[in-house]
Amino acid sequence: MRTWLLAACGLIAAGCMKTSEKYCQLHAAEDPDRCPAPDAPGGGACTGDRDCADLPTTPVCDVAGMTCVGCVTSATCAAPNPTCLPDRTCGRCKAHSDCPSQVCESDGACAGEADVAYVTATGTGSVCSLAMPCGTIDAAARRDRRIIKVTGTISDNPVTLIAPVGTLDIYGAPGTKITRMSQGAIFEIRGNARIRIHDLELTGATGSSTSAHAISMAADNPTLELHHVFLHNNVGLGISATTGTVVMDGCVVADNFGGGASMQGANFAITNSVFAQNGNTNSLTGGVTLGPSTLQRFEFNTVGDNQSSISTSGSRGVNCTGTLPIANNIYSNNRVGLNCTVTYSMFDPLTTVTGTNIEGDPMFRSTDIAAYASSTFYRIAGTSPAKNAADPAATLATDIDGDPRPQDSRRDMGADEFRP
Repeated sequence: MRTWLLAACGLIAAGCMKTSEKYCQLHAAEDPDRCPAPDAPGGGACTGDRDCADLPTTPVCDVAGMTCVGCVTSATCAAPNPTCLPDRTCGRCKAHSDCPSQVCESDGACAGEADVAYVTATGTGSVCSLAMPCGTIDAAARRDRRIIKVTGTISDNPVTLIAPVGTLDIYGAPGTKITRMSQGAIFEIRGNARIRIHDLELTGATGSSTSAHAISMAADNPTLELHHVFLHNNVGLGISATTGTVVMDGCVVADNFGGGASMQGANFAITNSVFAQNGNTNSLTGGVTLGPSTLQRFEFNTVGDNQSSISTSGSRGVNCTGTLPIANNIYSNNRVGLNCTVTYSMFDPLTTVTGTNIEGDPMFRSTDIAAYASSTFYRIAGTSPAKNAADPAATLATDIDGDPRPQDSRRDMGADEFRP
C-alpha cells in the first residue's frame, strides 16, 4: 500500500508540474525535456507589462493579443536594434515597408512620420505629409524636415536647389527616378550642410553637355553623400563637383554623354562604384576626372568602356589632373592618365603592367547598358583574375551590392566582390 501511494503521488506531481516560462526562456536549450517547443521562449498570457517583467526576451505585453512580446513600439527598443519589427521583436529595419512611416533609415531605425516630407508622382500642394504628399522635391525641401521620402518618377521643371540647415537625408522607394522637364542640372547642391541621398536614380537631364548634369555642386561648401544612387543617361556629367566634399559608395554612373564624374576642386571618397559607357568623342571627361585634394580616395571601383576626346585619349577611363594615388580598381577598355599612381589594379589583356598591377579579362557577367540597374552589370565572374587580387592590407568591409568583403582570404579588385 505504501509503495502504491508513493507511485500515485509521483504521478500526480508529474502531471501537475508546469515549468515556469521564465525558466524556459533562460534554459530551453539545455533542458528540452522540461521546456518542450510549446514552452520554449515566446509570449505568455498577460494584461499588462507587469505580467511580462520577468521574461527577458518578451518583457512587454501586447494587450490586444494578451501576449508577452519583445516590443509593441520602437520606444522600448534601443541600439543596436532600435526598431520594433512586425514580428514584435526589436531589430534593425531592412526595408521601408518595415516601418509605419515608410522610411527605414540607414542605421536600421524607423523614422518618425513627423520628421519626413513625402513626395509622390501624384502628389500636389505643399503639405508633404504621408497622407497628403507633395509632387516635387523642391516643395519638400522647403518644409525643413530632416528626411525626404520620394516614390515614383518625379519631374521637376526648374532645377531642384538643395541647401538645408544641418543634415538632410533623401530616400527613394524601389524604382524611384528623378528627372527634369526643362534644360539644365537636375540637382544643385549648395550651402554648408550635409546631404545624403539613398537609392535614387537621376536621369534625363537635357541641354548643354557642360551644364546638363545629374548633380552640380559649384558653390559654398556642402558635403554630399551618395549611397546606391544611379546617375544615368544625362546630356552632361553624372556629377560635377568643384567645391565641398563628395562621398560615393555603391553607385552606378553610366551612359552620361558629357562623362561620368568630375571632381576638380572638391574633396572626394569614391568606393564600390561603376563608371561605364560615359563620354563621347568630344567630351573632356570619360569615366572620371580627379583633381588633387585634401581627401582623395578612389578605390574598389570598376571603370569600363568610357570614351573622351582625342586630347584626353590617354585617360578615357580615369584622368588625374595632378599626382594622385588610386588603388584596387578594374579598368576595362579605357585607359588611365599618367598622373594617376595606380596600384593593385587590373588592366586590359596584354597591357604592360608593373608592381602590384595585373592584366587580363575581368569577365564581366553583363555590360548591357539596358540592364544598368541589374545585379550583373559590370560584376565579375568567379573565374575573373580580379578575384582575390586586391591589396592584402585593404579594409573595405562591403561591395557595391552590400556583400561582405572578403568572401575568401583576400578581397577582389573592383566594385564587385564575387559571391558564389
